[in-house]
Amino acid sequence: MVADRWPAVGLGKYGNHGSTVGSVFLDESPDMFAGWMPGWCESMPSGGDVVVRNARIVLSAIAVLALAGCGSDAGTGARPTPSAVATAVTTAAAATTSSPVQSTVAGSGEQECKPDPAVVRNAAASLSPVEVVPGKPWKWALPAVGANPTVNGICSGLSAALISIEGATASSPMQVLLFHRGGYVGTAEPTWNSFISPDPAHTTDDSVGLRFKIPGSCDACADGTFYCVQYRWDGAKVVESGRPPRVLGATVEPGTTKC
Repeated sequence: MVADRWPAVGLGKYGNHGSTVGSVFLDESPDMFAGWMPGWCESMPSGGDVVVRNARIVLSAIAVLALAGCGSDAGTGARPTPSAVATAVTTAAAATTSSPVQSTVAGSGEQECKPDPAVVRNAAASLSPVEVVPGKPWKWALPAVGANPTVNGICSGLSAALISIEGATASSPMQVLLFHRGGYVGTAEPTWNSFISPDPAHTTDDSVGLRFKIPGSCDACADGTFYCVQYRWDGAKVVESGRPPRVLGATVEPGTTKC
C-alpha cells in the first residue's frame, strides 16, 4: 500500500490536508526515497538545479496520486495502484527532460561577417584620383578581387588596406582604407600621405597601428622621422590617437606623436 511506504512523511497525519502533504514532498530530499525506488535514485545525476527540479516534479506527481487514496473517508477513495505510480513517475520524468536547458549567455549583437570578395577593390574604386600636380590626376591602383587588408583580417573589429597609385614608386601617394567586420567605413585620413607602414606594436583586433615617415636626407635614408598613429573602433566609429604628418602642397606638416 502506498501509505505504508511513507513513514518519514507521515501520510496518516497529513491525509486530510493536501496542501501540507504537497509542501512536505517538495521540501524533502530525493535521497529519502532510495529505499523504495533505489534504481531511480542511483541513476540520478549528482548536484545541480536540474536534479532538484526533476525530483520535485516527480515527487509532486506521486503526491497527487497518493492523496487520491487518502481522503477523510477511508472507504470511499480508491488507492493508486503500483502501475499508476510508475506511470506518474515516467510521465513527470519525461516532462522534465524533454526540453533542453536554455543558455543565458547574451549574444554580441554583431551580425555575421560575410564580406563581399571585392570589398577592398570597390573601396579603392570609390576614391577620386589624386592630383599631386594640378591637371594631372593619378588613379589609385585597384586591388584584385578577393584581396585582403594589409593590417588585420577583413572580419576584425577594425582592419586597414594600404593602397597606392598606378605605377607607384616608394614616394608615391598612399591612402588607408578602413573596414569594420567586412564593411568599408572610410579612409583613415581625408588626404593622401606617403611612406605609410603597419605598426604591429599598436595593433589589436579592433585597432590599427600605422607608422608615417617624413624622409630625411633621402627617401630611404635612416635619418627619417616616424610618427605612430592608432585608429580604434569604439563600437560605433573610428577614433584616432595621434596625428600623422600632412602633405600641404610642396611641404609636409609634421605629425604629433613621434615613435
